[in-house]
Amino acid sequence: MIPSVVGFSGDEEFSGTQALHQAVRNPKNTLEGFRKLIGKKFEEVKVPSDVTHPDMVSKGGVPAYKVTFKDQEHIFTVPEVVTKQLRHILEEAQTYLGSKVTGAVLAVPTYFTEHQREVLAKSAVDAGINVLQIIQEPVAAALAYNFGQSHPIKGGVQDKTALVLDMGASSFDITVLSVRAGIYTILETAHDEALGGEAFTEELVQLVAQEFKKKTKVDVTGNKKGLLKIRTAAEITKKQLARSTSAPCSAESVAEGLDYHGSINRLRFEIACSKLFARCNELIEHILEKAQLTTGAIDEILLVGGATRMPKFQSKVRDIFPETTIRVDEESDEVIAVGCAAQASLIAGFEKEDIIASTKENITVTPHTVKPIGVVGANDQFFTIIPNHTPLPAKRIFEFGQTADGQQEVYFALYEGEQDPLPPKKEKVEKHDIGSDDEDEEEEDLPSKPTYHKTTLLAEVVLKDLPAGAKAGSLKIEATVQVDVTSKIIITLREKKSGKQVRAESA
Repeated sequence: MIPSVVGFSGDEEFSGTQALHQAVRNPKNTLEGFRKLIGKKFEEVKVPSDVTHPDMVSKGGVPAYKVTFKDQEHIFTVPEVVTKQLRHILEEAQTYLGSKVTGAVLAVPTYFTEHQREVLAKSAVDAGINVLQIIQEPVAAALAYNFGQSHPIKGGVQDKTALVLDMGASSFDITVLSVRAGIYTILETAHDEALGGEAFTEELVQLVAQEFKKKTKVDVTGNKKGLLKIRTAAEITKKQLARSTSAPCSAESVAEGLDYHGSINRLRFEIACSKLFARCNELIEHILEKAQLTTGAIDEILLVGGATRMPKFQSKVRDIFPETTIRVDEESDEVIAVGCAAQASLIAGFEKEDIIASTKENITVTPHTVKPIGVVGANDQFFTIIPNHTPLPAKRIFEFGQTADGQQEVYFALYEGEQDPLPPKKEKVEKHDIGSDDEDEEEEDLPSKPTYHKTTLLAEVVLKDLPAGAKAGSLKIEATVQVDVTSKIIITLREKKSGKQVRAESA
């Protein structure tokens, strides 16, 4: 992965890892965090003012960086810096591929406004990139994980709901995403700008600063340059702690010419970050409550961003979703790029006019099912055929058999369902024994899938004159349920052996 960093030193301009490596010795000319400033006005930006950050000024009302380049003072706006970064990525991609990149799909957070999308698109065009489409990051993640798409062997439609947990350097974004018949729909989003990988790094910085003071009797908390050196080392240590139970941490000339060399234990790091992990859990619980979903309603957890590699983060998620699949089969910090590449491959075969049309802002308000539609089985149990949040029109086909020997009639009815009340939340008991990594807690009942009960009868039909003398379950009856954009329901039952069929519509 190429870090979103641009730097200047003498007559040279750097991007990515090279720029990041010069941050300690040349912080005033190293630009980071500009992605979250795309499309914003200068007055909307919190301007840092110390020796570890470049100077920021307003240029035409747009945030801009004042740097020294080629022995002269230059002012680059955020869009110009983004162009430099994208141009570097384009060059790296073409070098890797050995051929020209003819188009690309870009991804943005769900909270990006149309203006921010336009600014990003213009920066990409200025960098020489042919923008095929701009999609949302949770959708890119779903594409990368092939979430809810037809099974390569079994095929068939998958109706699922996913929770996309995206923790990058500077924020934690959560999205509830449903897929119905291959169509993705974003149901709810939550966002915390102060809860990202940098927040966890900062806790590690404070740990190292305490250790440095303990070893050298020198307090580095007010030394901005010293803390920057520790922060650079701590970022490397944090990544290593995701793979091992302890990791070295070294920083040269932190303060008064003194170096720091030590080792950080993962457990100690996790205890220091306990409040941050708790905030992650609170945000997850908040979005579930907002979406009116139980934990059992989530079929898959899609991890996005390098910070989601932290073992404690994953174990905390597992505690909330003990029965849900957590997808770790893709590199979490490459998921968005893989999803964009997948989307680019899907639309690459379209005519240029169609691609241009698809990049324009065309909003289609698609009707969705508000409540699930299904059938009622034994013991009045409700079985969902078309889930809620399914875009219309929708169609489902399935088979069933007769329940008794010699049965010559089959009754089929569709009902609207209502979710049963959620169980009351249990009070959490905080434990403060930090001497143990595995806290002994009372076991709670594992959350199950949400249950529904029937409410309104939508349509019913009877298939008569089935072949006589057939044993129970021997006849294959194909049921086709269709719901059009006006919510009108059409049921078709067909006995496959004799070809007898019947059709009914809702009122």
